[in-house]
Amino acid sequence: MKQRIMTISILILVLALFGCTEDGIITPGDLNGDKYHDKDMQILEEIVALNNLDVESAKDIAGWNFFEYPLRAWRLDLEGRGVTELPSSMVELTELQRIKAAFNSLTSLPHNIGESTKLLYLDIENNSISELPSSFASLDSLETLNISSNLLEVVPSQLEHLENLKYVDLSGNQLYCTGGVQDSSQIPDYIFDNSIGYVLGVFEQNCGD
Repeated sequence: MKQRIMTISILILVLALFGCTEDGIITPGDLNGDKYHDKDMQILEEIVALNNLDVESAKDIAGWNFFEYPLRAWRLDLEGRGVTELPSSMVELTELQRIKAAFNSLTSLPHNIGESTKLLYLDIENNSISELPSSFASLDSLETLNISSNLLEVVPSQLEHLENLKYVDLSGNQLYCTGGVQDSSQIPDYIFDNSIGYVLGVFEQNCGD
């Protein structure tokens, strides 16, 4: 009997915290609807306005941590949205762990991106980025980086300082290309000495483009 009372109490608590849809499925948010963190929403709205994104609401470009209230953005999904710029205010999304910004028109990253201390995953494949900001070396939590199909001419030195980096895709850039041929002797040694868990595509470059 006590166990049944406890189970019912827990269910009531969950319903109070998360609410319930018409079909009975528990959904995030309280009984008055979801409450998004004001500062996070302000920054998302800035990203939308800066890039003139075609979205119904700024909240739709983010994934939300439903175990925090008000809800905090932990993921940005900007893939293929025609993004040209990410504002420096993005680092104020303090719970941000994943950024997908592949297949856009970015030429740079925010100069202060190193302040995104919880960032684990960054996908900026197929943009027009030729270098990384110096603060990138401070992304101590970063584990996965896809910077393939950009305009890098050298392996960014910042990568050597990222102790938790496990996977990097560097394919489709222009690393150490001279006269249409890659000079592989210029590739830094740490790329090969297991300082990074898995490095993909360092020899697969667009030297002829």
